[in-house]
Amino acid sequence: MGFSGSIPGAARLHLVDGVALLRPEEQVFTAMLTGFADQQLARTQISSRAGCG
Repeated sequence: MGFSGSIPGAARLHLVDGVALLRPEEQVFTAMLTGFADQQLARTQISSRAGCG
């Protein structure tokens, strides 16, 4: 079973392989923050469903 990279916050959802970035530092940093926010949101939703939050 392979990993698809479709979990919240995965870099593949925010950065595309083979595409040159015009402002790499800014774009990677923005993608990192967006991915982090997506992960935190997913964790919050999971814990509220499980009654842990």
